[in-house]
Amino acid sequence: MKEEIIITDPEQIRAIGSPIGNEIINRLRSDGPKSASEIAAMLGTSAPGVTYHLKRMAGLGLLNVIGPRGKNGVLYEAAAHRFFVDYRVPNQDELMKATHEAARKLWKRSWDDYEKAASRNSVEVLSTMMFSRFEGEFTKEQSARLWELVKEIGNMFAETRNQKSEGAKRISLTLSVSPRD
Repeated sequence: MKEEIIITDPEQIRAIGSPIGNEIINRLRSDGPKSASEIAAMLGTSAPGVTYHLKRMAGLGLLNVIGPRGKNGVLYEAAAHRFFVDYRVPNQDELMKATHEAARKLWKRSWDDYEKAASRNSVEVLSTMMFSRFEGEFTKEQSARLWELVKEIGNMFAETRNQKSEGAKRISLTLSVSPRD
């Protein structure tokens, strides 16, 4: 698995930005190689649906096929730990549109998660929800530092994904860093 992959194809964005594609990538990055049936069981969905996404993402270079696993079928792994989008390409407009579509889908999923948690009307659940919005003027160096912190947060989530420590709670974080002009 590579450390980073630069994305320049809108289809890669669409694949990794769909809720199931995003979940598959995140699971494979944190849990290691899995077969379609193992991923389907983890996600609580059908193996044929997962297989479609796995084959599509492998064909786009987002996943590696690393070999058979007996009766469980082919094993897949994430092609990289991190994926970055490079908008300095000829198809920049299409890439931006695909990014916006993916962001909208992932934000909707976050909103659905919020509504599901809030609907429990539990003091314990509601007291753990945090909402923050920050705004500031950043130099190029500060922007680079902010990006490093975002990557560090992503790594922290990847490391703790399957943590089974007593008292550990599953946390969802949606983060958007956007320029304001």
